[in-house]
Amino acid sequence: MVRQRWPWMVASLFMVVILAEMPRAQLTPGKRDHPGQILSGDPATLNRPVADSSATAYRAVGPLTRPAGSGRKSLCPVYGTGNDVLSSPGVNQQGRFNFQIDSNEATYTAVYCANNHAGRAIWGNPNGPATEQQPPLKNPIHLNRAY
Repeated sequence: MVRQRWPWMVASLFMVVILAEMPRAQLTPGKRDHPGQILSGDPATLNRPVADSSATAYRAVGPLTRPAGSGRKSLCPVYGTGNDVLSSPGVNQQGRFNFQIDSNEATYTAVYCANNHAGRAIWGNPNGPATEQQPPLKNPIHLNRAY
């Protein structure tokens, strides 16, 4: 009689372990939020939102390229191709944006630009859970005018 119960006990324990692990597997896919803010770094307009600014997250570092065309907008760095863009949210009038990046990406390169301002790139940003990230709005991105 003892031998007949042993396989059922092992099978039951195995099913409990499998069911306990299932919710974790279902939560893995998705996106992680990375809110931020773009402000002026110039003394005359310090900490004011920069009009017509943009924020783009790229996969890794990739090759540095420049957009076609001329003028001040060409100061904005571009990394890789269009396929390397992970997130390109709109920036509101207060300079706020929110990158939404797939959770399977470990890091990303963030590029911030605005007309008549020098673009800024920050490499190796972690795409970990929210508990591992720095509070983004306490560390706004400052862009300086390109003279």
